[in-house]
Amino acid sequence: MEKIAEGFYQKRAGAVISEGVTLKMLIDVIDGEELDTHVVLQGQFTVAGCRRKEFSGRLSHLINEYRI
Repeated sequence: MEKIAEGFYQKRAGAVISEGVTLKMLIDVIDGEELDTHVVLQGQFTVAGCRRKEFSGRLSHLINEYRI
């Protein structure tokens, strides 16, 4: 955990969320509570052409649901 200011730290976390896809997170920790998290999604995979629009729409909806 890296100290940013008194009572404010940042820590890094990561996860493999699917084969070939990773999630990297930078988490703000203020007074011991994990708060805002910067998220980087990396990787690649293939989706069926007939489901490309559905995939894009669902991913966009999911991101917007959790975005602050």
